Amino acid sequence: MWNNRDLFVSLFTLMLGMELPELSTKADLDHLKKTLFCNGESKEEARKFFAGIYEEAFNGSWSTKTNWLFHAVKHY
Repeated sequence: MWNNRDLFVSLFTLMLGMELPELSTKADLDHLKKTLFCNGESKEEARKFFAGIYEEAFNGSWSTKTNWLFHAVKHY
């Protein structure tokens, strides 16, 4: 993914006009950029960062699981 982050940003930039609730403003795109670029960190730091995100998503707190539940229900 490290080598494809510019491609992801370009694709999501093209999607701004699709009226997706999660990707409707430049601020949404800026959040994606911040997450993908990990503030210029090294590859190993970026791997640790994403591993932490996945760990929280799958084994995280009740608030994270509740957030995922409401997101799933909203888009059902």
